[in-house]
Amino acid sequence: MIIAIRMQQSEFAGGYMSHIYYTQAQLKDRIISEIFVILALSVLIFSGFFVLEEYGILPYLLIFIGTISALIFRHSNTRGYKCTNCGCEFEITFCQDLPTINSILFMKKMLTCPDFKLRDYTIELIKKKSN
Repeated sequence: MIIAIRMQQSEFAGGYMSHIYYTQAQLKDRIISEIFVILALSVLIFSGFFVLEEYGILPYLLIFIGTISALIFRHSNTRGYKCTNCGCEFEITFCQDLPTINSILFMKKMLTCPDFKLRDYTIELIKKKSN
């Protein structure tokens, strides 16, 4: 199922209309997400070997927070969600993405639907842009 949403771009960017649509997550989308998580974990592990020994815990904590923030920021900018009760599609911000509960195996997230006003698992969708 593809849902199209029109989004007005700023005049600075040319002032033209682009379409944003959502698609169901496929196997390749899950693999790409897992690759990003594995890369982030490897950055944390290898930086832990070098930074902790040489500089202590504070620089490592900064690397840890930066890496996790980058993962969550990427996730919140490339995903949309569909309410399982009413079918409403919506996006969430970085700050809303931080404390929410995930079901990684089934690509779902516990969110409150803006239309239905009920907290339930929502289906994760992939956000794509077309010209």
